[in-house]
Amino acid sequence: MMKGLIFDIEKYAIHDGPGIRTLIFFKGCPLNCIWCQNPESINPKPELSYIKSKCIKCGICYEICPEHAIKKDFRKILKQKCKVESGCKACADQCPSNALEIAGREVSVDELLEIILEDKEYYKTSNGGITCSGGEPTYQWSFVKQFLIACKKENISTAIETCGFFNPNIINDVFRYSDTILFDLKHLDDKNHVKLTGRSNELILKNLNKLIQLCNDSNNKKLIIRLPLVPYNDSEEHLKRIERYLMDLGIDNLVLLPYHSLYLQKIDNFNLKRKKLKDSSYNPKSIEKISNYFKNIKIIIGG
Repeated sequence: MMKGLIFDIEKYAIHDGPGIRTLIFFKGCPLNCIWCQNPESINPKPELSYIKSKCIKCGICYEICPEHAIKKDFRKILKQKCKVESGCKACADQCPSNALEIAGREVSVDELLEIILEDKEYYKTSNGGITCSGGEPTYQWSFVKQFLIACKKENISTAIETCGFFNPNIINDVFRYSDTILFDLKHLDDKNHVKLTGRSNELILKNLNKLIQLCNDSNNKKLIIRLPLVPYNDSEEHLKRIERYLMDLGIDNLVLLPYHSLYLQKIDNFNLKRKKLKDSSYNPKSIEKISNYFKNIKIIIGG
């Protein structure tokens, strides 16, 4: 049976598509954005999180780890020894305070659908549904596609959040099985895009153009362009360039997703070798100033 790897499920979400939705967060992403709000999603394999504030120093994990990957002072988990990527859950299963948690668990389509169906009535009354998020859902497209088909059979509205970096061969299926596509632009300048995400934006922009064409030929599909607003793409010059670009494509609105620093603790929890950005979260005044840069398209402030 086909399995997918997820790291979280969020119920009653209202910012990632219309109505009340259930978000499923899939592991794995081809981009490596330096501001990633879910850095535990990038690695396509399970990862172990150590939440220091929950640890009661009982020593069970140290004693039970078959690979001796946990130091006795609990200050470090030796990733080169840890076998969590291979399915070991010994420490997390036995941790009495839930200080050790694993991001990444396998699920079947039927198991995931069973969870989704619990809230089917909420979807009906709010015109909501499910949203596949991540990471990048297309990274596990074979599984995600089957899951979306299963939701369609249950008359559940589907949405997908994507960075746009995926094989063009799947674009027709992405369009076919998603009622709403939330497409995140990062930066229009290719060199800056490579610097900030590790990848060129050439494929991303080609996929966006194709999706716009497909949506223009359809009356029942919705494409929402979003811009993660970060200190690296929020200059007046770049934002005005974004506006001109979208207008040329016939897009008259843009959702801004202001950067926040809630992800910083995750870098420590997962012992990730990532640079921490300075806390430069946006306030209402700065958001208003940025919104005023856009004169010809509607700006919506997202969650």
